[in-house]
Amino acid sequence: MTERTKYTLEVPLDASGIKDFKPNRGLKVAAYSRDGAVAGSTVAVLNEKGQGSAKLGFNQKPGGLRVAIGPENASDEDLSHLQTISVNVAPTQWKENRAALTPIAISPYYWWWWQEWCRDYTITGRLVCADGSPVPGATVCAYDVDWWWWWISEYQVGCAVTDANGAFQIKFRRCCGWWWWWWWERRRWIVDPYLADHILPILQQIPGIRRPPLPDPAPDLSIFESILSQTGSAVRTLANAAPQLRSRSSSGAFDPNKLESLRSELLARLPKVAELEALCVWPWCPWWPWWDCDADILFRATQNCNGAVKVIVDEGILQTRFDIPTNLNVTLVANDQACCLAQPCQVLDACPPGDCMLPIDICDTTSASVGGNPGANAALATIGYENPGGAAPGSPAGDRPFSESVLLATNFGDAFSGDYYEFEWATSKAGPYSAMPLAADGAFNRYFWDAMLNQHHVLFAPTPINSPLGMRNVFESRQHYEANNSIGIGWDMCAGCNYPTLMWWQTNNTGFANGTYYLRLRSWVRPGNAGDLAYPADYPTGIVPFCGDNPEDNYVVITIDNRPTPGPAAGHPLDHPCGPGTVHVCTRQPDCNIFSVTIAGQQVSPCANITAKDSDPVEIDFMVHDDDGMLGYYSLACNYGLNLTEDLIDLSGVHIGSVDRGPGATVHTSWFGPADAVGPDYGSAILVNPPNTLQGATAPYWYGGTLKLTTTVGALFPVTCCYQLQLWVYKRNIVNCYYGIDSNGYYNLTEMSFTVFKS
Repeated sequence: MTERTKYTLEVPLDASGIKDFKPNRGLKVAAYSRDGAVAGSTVAVLNEKGQGSAKLGFNQKPGGLRVAIGPENASDEDLSHLQTISVNVAPTQWKENRAALTPIAISPYYWWWWQEWCRDYTITGRLVCADGSPVPGATVCAYDVDWWWWWISEYQVGCAVTDANGAFQIKFRRCCGWWWWWWWERRRWIVDPYLADHILPILQQIPGIRRPPLPDPAPDLSIFESILSQTGSAVRTLANAAPQLRSRSSSGAFDPNKLESLRSELLARLPKVAELEALCVWPWCPWWPWWDCDADILFRATQNCNGAVKVIVDEGILQTRFDIPTNLNVTLVANDQACCLAQPCQVLDACPPGDCMLPIDICDTTSASVGGNPGANAALATIGYENPGGAAPGSPAGDRPFSESVLLATNFGDAFSGDYYEFEWATSKAGPYSAMPLAADGAFNRYFWDAMLNQHHVLFAPTPINSPLGMRNVFESRQHYEANNSIGIGWDMCAGCNYPTLMWWQTNNTGFANGTYYLRLRSWVRPGNAGDLAYPADYPTGIVPFCGDNPEDNYVVITIDNRPTPGPAAGHPLDHPCGPGTVHVCTRQPDCNIFSVTIAGQQVSPCANITAKDSDPVEIDFMVHDDDGMLGYYSLACNYGLNLTEDLIDLSGVHIGSVDRGPGATVHTSWFGPADAVGPDYGSAILVNPPNTLQGATAPYWYGGTLKLTTTVGALFPVTCCYQLQLWVYKRNIVNCYYGIDSNGYYNLTEMSFTVFKS
């Protein structure tokens, strides 16, 4: 209260009835106008006898007021919604410019509860990537979570931005003892997938439930009517009887304060579920969250990484930290979408000693995973292929060539002296080596953070500089750029931030025919950052050695397989349409076709109508082929009706070369021209001693060819319907460093539809 206020309200307080009272904390006293607005507040301190008073001042006559008393660390707004001591001040109690209340007695119940009601929490922690590198500039938010049945609510208690070390601090105050309707008003409920996945199977097992209720984002007590079929009227009464909620809440759904009355009835019909009991899910556990004075916290973090805001931490219900202490320290590990701060060599132990380099990684693969490179199995003959000899029946992912753009990356030793570098190429390890053509030198960006945690990028592109070998197209080394430019707090180490990148080798239409190539890195220095390049002092030829006790000249061997640009010049056969207006790609790498379908000896043309019985034989002659022998796998399906399909080829590898639709159905080479193996995947095609004698392609090549599938109408066409045969074929190449074997790589598709009438 200030001296300038004209009206004074005196609120006497009396805690003398509390045994062994100690005045170790103050009390918040707040006054609220009739519309709920805060009219004034103060903190009162009681004496050793438990007595004291609070005075509130007003510039204008306040009229009627509600006065609330509670813990001193409750905010004015929170105090108005806590189930605490309150009294009303009538307008008639104002005598001239003051009003005085009779002493307000404070019971031991409230004095004890008030020390629990509002707690101040501090969460400190670090956000790091999987290798321990810090994640700077990320927004970390903490959520206090509650759940019941299959609904969950996440209430954000605070957020903070990580610093250069990935460190953050979140402070918040959390109160309990709310009026239930106020607590409910501030929460938004959604269905939690984990809870729903556990509860729905339980409901399906309960006798008498005709149709289990499906999860809905809005909590609704009526979903329990089918469970409590004998007490449905009681549930409806609860669902409709919530006038207090309707008057104070925009949701107006039901009174969650009355959920407890349903527990015993529900538990009588629901089985015990250990997972849900451990998580204290209602009704397996009592639920009075507005009286829960402990915080249950999970985290979510986002980061602007490479110009896009990405979710890098997204904890679910199983990661909840229950009943956290008021001071909590955590370490959060970001996913692979995060941008991390590169650490010095001595921190990550990633840069060995010396003026040398580690083996060169290829795309997302270590060199040891590519045949013929340092660390790879020397007994495997598939030089330059990823996962050499690694294919197994049922798997297409073995002996994989690289296509189009190929990422080359490594770390140098801690004494690396090169200012610039370039790649040279040869068709054998012994050479001779040639300078990389400029068109094949793919540039890239590196990213760094400035002191304000803003992200910037630097383009590293080939630059022509004269050398003892003539004009060379060279890249500036990261170490040289660091020595001559400011990079703020450091480089970014996200998956696409290119921290260890050396070059994107552009192999398509840059002068490289399909085949196996050896590349090596030559390093240069440029004294004074001007003039011509020179050889480094440590290695007069400029060829950087591998690090280790027995160093050798660096190299990396890669097999590339690029397909010709799809289109008229690609040599696609004319017997099946391709290109615009079709689903088929104009290419022979790979190609596929359905030559013919014969049912009961009748040839079926596209869009035909045919009548057949279940026992009639079916023959499908089709082709899958790749000119370069890099087939990965194919699939043949029969689609019909509404979202229905029949898989005609067994990709599991259990029944090699057979259709999983009845006894005796087989796929075999066709009279149109033999295939080198049936497949249907590369791992099966190269079996040395296959159970199917039509296997036996020679690694790393599987060319495919024409095949025949034989079965019966009943196995393939179960009902009268229009059917669509769908034949997919994929190469196993790693295209632009994409490791999936799907329609993002090299593929083709053939479709044929017709109608079968069952007789």
